[in-house]
Amino acid sequence: MNARTPDELELTAAWINRLRWFAIAGQIGTIAAASALAHLDLPFAALGVVLAVEVGFAAVCESLRRSRRLATRGALLVCMIGDVSFLTALLFLTGGPENPFNFLYLVHVTLALVALGERAAWTLFGLSAVAFGALFFWSMPLHMHGTEPHSAMGLHMKGMWVGFVVAAAFIVSFGSRLTRSLRERETALAHARARAQHSERLAALATLAAGAAHELNTPLSTIAVVAKELEHNAAALGEEIVADAHLIRHEIDRCRDILEQLSVDAGYATGSEARYMSVGELLDGCDRLADVRAVLEIEPALREARVLAHARPLRLGINAVIANALQAGDGPVAIRVVRDDVDLIVEVRDVGVGMPPDVAARAFDPFFSEKASGMGLGLFLARGVAEAVNGEVDLQSTAGAGTTVTFRLPLFGVHDDR
Repeated sequence: MNARTPDELELTAAWINRLRWFAIAGQIGTIAAASALAHLDLPFAALGVVLAVEVGFAAVCESLRRSRRLATRGALLVCMIGDVSFLTALLFLTGGPENPFNFLYLVHVTLALVALGERAAWTLFGLSAVAFGALFFWSMPLHMHGTEPHSAMGLHMKGMWVGFVVAAAFIVSFGSRLTRSLRERETALAHARARAQHSERLAALATLAAGAAHELNTPLSTIAVVAKELEHNAAALGEEIVADAHLIRHEIDRCRDILEQLSVDAGYATGSEARYMSVGELLDGCDRLADVRAVLEIEPALREARVLAHARPLRLGINAVIANALQAGDGPVAIRVVRDDVDLIVEVRDVGVGMPPDVAARAFDPFFSEKASGMGLGLFLARGVAEAVNGEVDLQSTAGAGTTVTFRLPLFGVHDDR
């Protein structure tokens, strides 16, 4: 999975730098072990100089990464070319092609392919091929004290095995961790896109609601005028006609009030500000709590805590969730209001039929409803108004066991009497 964005390149640089330090530690340990266990005559002074320069190079790369000047393909490739150069220098001083660790070149080529793509991998491949080939002509041979030829070959084979283990471990470790980290970043970006799409849908719905309210207001006004004239002119037709005309005017006024409130509710999604309110004020406006099957559980002190919310839309969302729970079965619906360290938690739980997984997965989609009379907007709007104030709404449902919908809203003050 090649890094593309600056953040992904920054993440890649961090992993490569970490592996670079591990490689230096491994090189020092290998040199010490080869000298002590294999009785090799090594040029320690020259090796010390190479390792010291390599440590300085790693420190420079780390400094560039911290200043975000390493988060480009070119800079990362230059650093990896430096790594290949240091490996070549160490191999030059320790036997060249006879050194069993020479195929560590493959680690750098593989890392370049995974992290930076084909062009960088081919670049390091070409450099490694030239450097490795040059070692056949220019390198310092290894000298072993008191070692028979067959023993030297056995030692070489063991060294090849150790080199294979080290190379494979580096490749698998880097590849798996980098892939996992980039996958997590892509998941986070997907969630962010989903939230942005949700906000766009909510804004579109708000615009639609405001437009509908505006368009319907004109015909309702016309009907209201006609109904008023009918009421004045219907006295000769009997009290029943007058009563019907009065009822028409009353229902038209109700429709106009609903449309006016619809316009107000639409405004919260398109720029209006939320306000602070007490938990008690929020719950007192939820008329579904008056149902005899709705059982409210809340600490008295918690009613004085404050939340930031768009009052009426949030109440509509809670009411919609409670209404869904009441319709899910004939049993009681538990509404539990508690808090954790920073959030208010409103949990609505029913013991109804629940939802199968495929339905639960779509429960927050707009206009999705399994009820013939439902519009499928209750949970969609509930999540929208909660996310508008950095809250969230979650749904857990098991077919045959009921559904639990949880509102989580930021809490802004409560007396802790516990």
